[in-house]
Amino acid sequence: MFFNKLRLICIKSIIISLSIMTTTLSQITFFKTYGDSAEDHDDKGYAIIQTSDSGYVIAGEYGIYREGTSNYYGDVYVIKTNIYGDTIWTRKLGDAKIRETARSMVQTFDRGYLISAYIQAPLWQLWLIKLNSEGDSIWSKKYHLGIGNCIIETDDLGYVITGQGINDNYVAYLLKIDSLGNTKWTKSYRNSIEDAGEYVQQTKDGGYIISGYTTLIDKEIWIIKTNSLGDTSWTKTYGSEYIDIAHSIYETINGGYFLAGEYTEEGELGLENHIWLLLTDSWGDTLWTKKINTGSWEDYIYSMKRTSDGGYILCGEKYYDDFNSDIYLIKLDDMYIEQWYNTIGQNLGEKGDDKNYRGFDVTETFDGGYIITGFKWIWFGINEYMDLCLLKVNNKGQITNLHSYNQKMPLNDMLFSNYPNPFNSITTIQYNLTKDVNVMLEVFNVQGQKVKTLVNSHQKAGRYEVQFDGANLASGVYIYKIKAGNFTQSKRMLLIK
Repeated sequence: MFFNKLRLICIKSIIISLSIMTTTLSQITFFKTYGDSAEDHDDKGYAIIQTSDSGYVIAGEYGIYREGTSNYYGDVYVIKTNIYGDTIWTRKLGDAKIRETARSMVQTFDRGYLISAYIQAPLWQLWLIKLNSEGDSIWSKKYHLGIGNCIIETDDLGYVITGQGINDNYVAYLLKIDSLGNTKWTKSYRNSIEDAGEYVQQTKDGGYIISGYTTLIDKEIWIIKTNSLGDTSWTKTYGSEYIDIAHSIYETINGGYFLAGEYTEEGELGLENHIWLLLTDSWGDTLWTKKINTGSWEDYIYSMKRTSDGGYILCGEKYYDDFNSDIYLIKLDDMYIEQWYNTIGQNLGEKGDDKNYRGFDVTETFDGGYIITGFKWIWFGINEYMDLCLLKVNNKGQITNLHSYNQKMPLNDMLFSNYPNPFNSITTIQYNLTKDVNVMLEVFNVQGQKVKTLVNSHQKAGRYEVQFDGANLASGVYIYKIKAGNFTQSKRMLLIK
């Protein structure tokens, strides 16, 4: 017993004494809009990624109402910017007579982009578009499935997409393709009169976890666990009396799942939507739930992403009693505890009778801040317009200077703190390169003996991540060190078994 207590005290001392030397960067912040500000235009950003050149690519919709009619059409809208949000190129893709909308996107191994979009007319179709790094179309393919809500890259360098098969009576689906868009398999999942997949992640066992909703009486949160071929392993539903939807899900270090969505309850003004967080075990059984009411009558969550410290960043839209709304951001640590909460929109000081700001997607940036895309919707009397927006905030979710994108501050090479830390037995190490260079990433014990080489190759500029597996090592402190050209940096991590 004494030695166990002594070991625990030593471990706690090691954790406290770990050196977390994070390079401090001047964080760029800005708020920018794109699109056509004419009254008949509705332009929206649904997906955002930071590219290997430290700029951004946004995918969404360039929408328009036909003059004198209520007919709405849209094109897939893709914008490439530099690190300051300045436009490098734009692409509008689609048929002018029908509606096409991009919902999700990944950067491909060749520095291009693969966009998941949908076509609405006369039958709904999933539309995948492969662009090169300059925005030129390489290939596109259409699938008789419906809306594609989420696309991710898989371990075999192919892709998997989940969404809602509208033509097939509103089922959730999973489509597996190779790197050229050729179908490997398609699976449908039915539980009720209306089901949908909103988000998908590949799990450690090579299978997939899907979050979305199923409609029994009202919509309820629905998660589906599959094997590597998309066959159902198990499903779980979570819900209350009214509408509940899950938008994002991640596998945890312990093999469980953490998901974020919305729940509905009765409030002073009628039914209200708020944020719902759930943690489950590996079989989907609830470990705990947390419901967040920010004090408004409507809180919608649209995106949750894992961050480099092992925590999570959430974004969505917060409605006020006067029907104006803001983008909100919530940062959680690796124990799911709220670190900070911010809203942005009304405080930008823009003119308008009614102003709505919505964040559809968020991701962490190389400098430790966050980039968000969505839209701003401004009313002047009976006239209104909607612009796609891009919002860059610092690591506290704040805009410190609306014009700071004109201050040319270069990014540095950086080795990030591993996450999780402490860990058992797998942890992730990320690093950023500002130029093409030979890279050596190695792990040493405290005696200075090398235990593993993680990277030894020439790499292009960009952000990288690699997993370190300490399953065959003893508990203790280990040092990981990167050498990239003239840049060298070391950090410590703690393995506990």
